[in-house]
Amino acid sequence: MKHAFVSIILCVAIIAVGYAATTTLSKIRTSSQAQAAVPDQNRKVTSVNVHVLKPTLVKDQLVLTGHVQPWQDVLVSAEIPGKIEWQGVNEGDRVQKGQELLKIDTRLVRAQLDQAEAQHKLACQELQRAKSLSAKGVSSGQALDKSQADCDVAAANVRLIGIRLEKSVVAAPSDAVIDKLFKERDEFVDVGIPLLRLVQVHKVKVGAGIPERDVSAFAKDDPVTVQLDALPGKEFQGRIYRIAPTAEPATLTFIGEIEVDNPEGLIKPGMIARSALVRRTYPDSITVPIFSVLSVENQRYVMLEKDGAARTRPIEVGVLQGNSVQVVSGLLPGERLIVAGQRDLQDGDPVRVVEVVK
Repeated sequence: MKHAFVSIILCVAIIAVGYAATTTLSKIRTSSQAQAAVPDQNRKVTSVNVHVLKPTLVKDQLVLTGHVQPWQDVLVSAEIPGKIEWQGVNEGDRVQKGQELLKIDTRLVRAQLDQAEAQHKLACQELQRAKSLSAKGVSSGQALDKSQADCDVAAANVRLIGIRLEKSVVAAPSDAVIDKLFKERDEFVDVGIPLLRLVQVHKVKVGAGIPERDVSAFAKDDPVTVQLDALPGKEFQGRIYRIAPTAEPATLTFIGEIEVDNPEGLIKPGMIARSALVRRTYPDSITVPIFSVLSVENQRYVMLEKDGAARTRPIEVGVLQGNSVQVVSGLLPGERLIVAGQRDLQDGDPVRVVEVVK
């Protein structure tokens, strides 16, 4: 009887302990789930800026560095020997085609021309006498022939000295600017001695070496955008007007010459120029700022904002254009790209948009 009573007590105790353990475990599980839910409710909301994606034109450009050259660069040399007796220009002066610049011994040449013309006149008079006498039978045919030859020689001498007189006056071959005077008034010069250098700068040309792999992408009259280190913030529009038919042996590049109008004279020969030549255009493309692109193990991706949360989106990139890069796959117009605050985000993190960047 006593043993039966003890057994009953033990069974009741075991049941009570089991119930208590079950209740405690249930409370612990419930508490743990509640604690796990707390971080979800209080997760940090990151403030971000977004950019609404829209289609744009992308240009695949080749930027080449070169130097500005004058449109024309003419070295004018002396065509007759003598003393420079008159100087009508100085360095930096603008001149017009045909304008007189220098005179070399023009007074002496004019005197020689006067003498030659007088001799020609006399020879012509002698020829007329010889013809008259020959007609009367007084003079021989030989005398007439000599008079004719003397007249012809005198006429040729007049023409020769007239050419010397023309060459004694140095005139501008075209509208230009006096870049350099090598000889000045009262200096003596000989034939072939450089007198001055003329340059045309109302338009200029920019040289650029086009790599062999790219030369087939360009042709005459293709548009080019030119920027100059000396004129930051300014862009000048030009065109290709010549591409060399053969490559430079030293660089294996084909020299392209780019014509750029310069009506205000802002562009100076010798300036460093950067010419952007367009290989190909891609209309209706999506571009994103370079800094918005993230990388993990050679996979590029961006963060998008959708319904108050950050979303990871893998992308493939294409052409680099300034500070932006073309996205060839992975994004659509109208999606909201996170451009500030994206580096610390993970997929699904809550975000709050504070600014929409245009």
